[in-house]
Amino acid sequence: MAEIRADLREWLRRMSEDTSGFVPKHFELSFGLTRGADQGSADPRSVSNAILLTVASNFVAAIDLVERLPVCDRNR
Repeated sequence: MAEIRADLREWLRRMSEDTSGFVPKHFELSFGLTRGADQGSADPRSVSNAILLTVASNFVAAIDLVERLPVCDRNR
């Protein structure tokens, strides 16, 4: 618990000093992963299909955090 508490404090300290303008948009965004018991933790925009890359490989992943700049909202 002490390590988690220290990590959270450091994250909050860094966030309070961040002037980049980026804001969180999606958490636990995944594609190509089966959503099981932890279904509630995946972002609602997650998809069960893998992404087909131009090199003809399937790509399966989960992204912890997707951030955006508010000016980018115009181009959703």
